[in-house]
Amino acid sequence: MPAVVGNFNDWRPGAHVLRRRGNGTGSVSVTVPAGCNVHFRYLGENGLWFDDPDAAVITDTGGVVQLPPLT
Repeated sequence: MPAVVGNFNDWRPGAHVLRRRGNGTGSVSVTVPAGCNVHFRYLGENGLWFDDPDAAVITDTGGVVQLPPLT
């Protein structure tokens, strides 16, 4: 099953499995602290890793989303 894996779940495959949506995409909710940088990759079918092209930054270890601090 496809999953999102990152620093928020200690890079554990299967910890946040994507659920199929009616429009054919997958999604999952992850709670992370405000003001942190979330590093992540997707783990797809057959062990294929891929990055989110819409991530704020993509590094050699995956995408990064920079969350603003609470105000």
